Amino acid sequence: MSRNLPRAAPSHRPGNHSLSAGAIAAGATAVQLFDTWCGELNLQDYEDFALPAVQEIIAGLGGSVPVIYYTKASQHLLSGVARSGANVLSVDWRVDLAEIRKILGPKIALQGNVDPAVLFGPHEKIREVTLGAINSLSGQGHILNLGHGILQHTPVENAQLFIETGQQAMLHHARPAVLVR
Repeated sequence: MSRNLPRAAPSHRPGNHSLSAGAIAAGATAVQLFDTWCGELNLQDYEDFALPAVQEIIAGLGGSVPVIYYTKASQHLLSGVARSGANVLSVDWRVDLAEIRKILGPKIALQGNVDPAVLFGPHEKIREVTLGAINSLSGQGHILNLGHGILQHTPVENAQLFIETGQQAMLHHARPAVLVR
């Protein structure tokens, strides 16, 4: 990618966050920004071209609701992604949640990251992988989710098992909330 590409001034970009702002006005309690192609960029290009736009969108929401920022195939971008301003980073199944936690620290929550293809497997494998994702962060600062959207033709009963396994594990490991100041 050429470093000499023209960039639109922030004030000249179309209303990037108008849809999210509308959803918030209608009662949404969180928003998620999907950036499924950012992993195609190297870190410098991400920081030069994509990150400023993401930061502008998130800042434009004014902290009115938590923002979840999903990035795909982006482990090499984590140092930049962490500066996005999002409250939660949602990651795909290619990354190790415990390793990301070590790199980023505890101040940003993580979401993910079960491989959606696991839901085509046997029930015991679904339970094993789901519990592995939960246990990798001990349930702290973690939202269990797939590492990308659910795949077409996923058996409904397997999706239900994924959800139920997560719910049961969290009930079993439930701890009182701690107020962070």
